[in-house]
Amino acid sequence: MKKILILLFLPILLGAQQDQKSLLSQFFKGQHDYYHFNGNVLIAKGGVPIYQASFGYADFNTQRTLNENTVFELASVSKQFTALGILICRDRSLLDLVDDIKMFLPDFPYDGITIRHLLTHTSGLPAYEDQFEKFWDHHQIAYNKDVLTMLAAHRDTLFLSQAVNGDTAIPVTPYWPSSLKKYPVCVTMIL
Repeated sequence: MKKILILLFLPILLGAQQDQKSLLSQFFKGQHDYYHFNGNVLIAKGGVPIYQASFGYADFNTQRTLNENTVFELASVSKQFTALGILICRDRSLLDLVDDIKMFLPDFPYDGITIRHLLTHTSGLPAYEDQFEKFWDHHQIAYNKDVLTMLAAHRDTLFLSQAVNGDTAIPVTPYWPSSLKKYPVCVTMIL
C-alpha cells in the first residue's frame, strides 16, 4: 500500500518542485535507505531523461552493485507490453494477426505460425529453454536473436498440428503449455 501511495503522490511532488532532479535523488535515496529499494530508475519528461540512478546490488551474494548496464531477466513481466506493441502495430496497419511470422522473420525455422498463434499461446513452438540449458554458454547474455538462432540450429518438432480454415490457422491438437516460447519472437518482430 505504501508503494502505491508513493507512486500516486510522486507526480504531485514533481510538479510542486523546481529542482526535480534533486527531489528525485532525495526521494529514491530515502526509498533505498529506509525501504531497501533495489533497482534502476530512469524518469523522463517529454522524452528527455531528467533522472537516472541505480540502487543496491545486482548480486547480493557477491555484492556486485547495480548500474545502468545491468541486465534484468523480465520473463513474463514483459508479455503484456509485447502483446500491446503487436496490437498497436496492427492498429497502425503494419501487420495483421493472421500474418505468417515469416513475413517479418524470413529465416524463422517453422512454417504456418501466425502472430495470433504466438499471442494466444497456440504456436506449438518447442521449449527453447531446454536447448539453452544444453547448448548455450551461460556466461553470455542471450538476446532475442539468439533464441531465434537456437530454434533454427536445433530445430525440434512443433507440439501442434494446424488446419487452415479460410485464412485463419486453427490448432487441432493440444499445444505445448509453456507460454514463454513465443515472446522473444514477438519482441523481435516489433523491433
